[in-house]
Amino acid sequence: MLRRRGGLKPLRSGKLELSPGYYLPTDAGRISIINLRTDRDGIVAGKTLPKRDSELLAAAERLIELSQPTPVLASITSPLNLLKELFTVKGAGTLIKLGSAVSRHRSYVNLDTDRLRRLLEASFGRGLGAEFFERSPLAVYVEAEYRGAAIVAHGSPVPYLSKFAVEPEAQGEGMGRDLWTAISRDYPALYWRGRAENPIASWYATVCDGMVRLPEWNVYWRGIETRQIPDVIEAARSHPADFATPTLEATR
Repeated sequence: MLRRRGGLKPLRSGKLELSPGYYLPTDAGRISIINLRTDRDGIVAGKTLPKRDSELLAAAERLIELSQPTPVLASITSPLNLLKELFTVKGAGTLIKLGSAVSRHRSYVNLDTDRLRRLLEASFGRGLGAEFFERSPLAVYVEAEYRGAAIVAHGSPVPYLSKFAVEPEAQGEGMGRDLWTAISRDYPALYWRGRAENPIASWYATVCDGMVRLPEWNVYWRGIETRQIPDVIEAARSHPADFATPTLEATR
């Protein structure tokens, strides 16, 4: 959708908080991305948009719904920014999508742990330890087709993000952002660790409040107080290993 003024612009400036600790991504005064599954109700209830922008959002939503089950994205931008919106990661408009169907679970009881294991092992290139699914999680977020998942474990002084994995084919659909939105809404304070060579290390750096590089790990955190940082670093560093020996594919 092309219009002179470009992407959707909220009535008020500054951060747009839809729920405690969760903000709509914005850039240069416009909303960057809208996930209809998670953001639409908050936008409507908060009367975030002017009338014309609300009408455009409703039109985009109808287009996306009528196109199901074919996945369709809608983009609202200006003619001058069309190429930047289509062919750059940052874009220059408002991207509207249905969003991934992510469910939250308190345990592994109702989950297909074989599919979850395959996703995690393929993503990290290592075999999970035999006792991995015997540890009680705090929360497990799983996409309906097991193309993405995240596991939040008990930690100190705040919850620990144990695993975050998305199939390569699903990354282009923005599933990683959808998972992250679900997690950050429920757990605004988190810490996690990742190896420096992790392919999404640069993305982790954009969503964290702070990080430190250790010889073996990068430790990340968000939503914690300054006095808690040393405890978080030590807790992440000493967290038990989740993986056993490298898988055959990882050794090739």
